[in-house]
Amino acid sequence: MRSCAVRNCTARPFMDRDKCFDHVGRPSGGARAAFGAWFVFCVLFALALAGVGVWAVVALVQWVTSK
Repeated sequence: MRSCAVRNCTARPFMDRDKCFDHVGRPSGGARAAFGAWFVFCVLFALALAGVGVWAVVALVQWVTSK
């Protein structure tokens, strides 16, 4: 069995296309940035929905109390 091509690798000797098993599936910098952007988008979207909900409640209370 061949050794891992990654320097100072302490992963198990299982190989997949000349990469250590431990190194396969780790997010790259691009994947990490995409996840961060998706997380920020979801947070901003949730805040926008909360803002619309608060606005709707305030408008409803003003409409009910104005009568």
